[in-house]
Amino acid sequence: MNKVYFIILTILLNACGDSSQLSNQREDSEKTKTSLQQAEHEKLVAELKSKIETLKENESKLVDKIKKLEEINLQNSTKIKEYEATDQGMWIQAITLVDSNKFEEAMGLLDSIIEKFPETDIRKQIDKKKKEIKANEAKRWKTLEKSFATLDLNNKMASIAAYLSESLLPEQRTLAEKKDVEFKIEWEKNKAEREIESETGAKVQVIETGWKWVQCDDEFMGPYIKLKVQNTSNKAIEINISADFYKGNESIGNADKDIGGLFDPSLKAGKFQTITLFPCWGSRNDLIVLNIPSITAEIKVNKMPLRSVAVKKKAVGYPSF
Repeated sequence: MNKVYFIILTILLNACGDSSQLSNQREDSEKTKTSLQQAEHEKLVAELKSKIETLKENESKLVDKIKKLEEINLQNSTKIKEYEATDQGMWIQAITLVDSNKFEEAMGLLDSIIEKFPETDIRKQIDKKKKEIKANEAKRWKTLEKSFATLDLNNKMASIAAYLSESLLPEQRTLAEKKDVEFKIEWEKNKAEREIESETGAKVQVIETGWKWVQCDDEFMGPYIKLKVQNTSNKAIEINISADFYKGNESIGNADKDIGGLFDPSLKAGKFQTITLFPCWGSRNDLIVLNIPSITAEIKVNKMPLRSVAVKKKAVGYPSF
């Protein structure tokens, strides 16, 4: 029995010894691991310090290069400014302005060359270029002016506004500004026309005034107005157009026309027609007088005032029927 206890005790003691040995081994392993980690850390720190030093050196070199480049740039800028102040330099700048459609600035610079360098060797070139610019700009204005004949008022105003936004010679700018004023006056003048068109779909324009020798009952008709009526809507329209005629403040009659009445079909979308309105007024003696008094006509569309027009064209000759 004692022998058995002794064996068990021996086993337990051995087990304790093994456990202590394992614990020591574990501690040694942890120390080794920590030592390796510290060494690795120190290595990384050393590498980073080395890289930082290298970056600082490179930064210093870059700063030096930048300073040198700035010095070179300053020197070049000075040389460029010096060259630009010469007649050749100013000439190149003027040509660049012409290529950029900055004609007003270019002409100013060309004049400055002559003023600053009256004996310049490029005087002939300058004079030739100035004539060329003036001729081209005059031609460009004429082309724009001709295009107005094919444009409505909105597009005319847009075209002249775009032209005025450009760099122009004084002569062309003056002409364009006058034309711009004309268009704006016409725009205001046609305000009622636009409102009526919006309301009725009919664009009504006066295209002619004058005197006609036509027998009207037992009298002779005198003044007349001719209108163009255009349907700008997308459906047929029916409207009434009337005109009250005056000699000064004296009423001399009126006339009206229905479009879409019993015998007049509606005006189809996109179509137009011309109509002539006149009062039955005037005697044979009135009409053979060449200097007939001024007559005005107050035009209305669906009783909305359109405009007042003067019959300026004078009668010539004697009526014959």
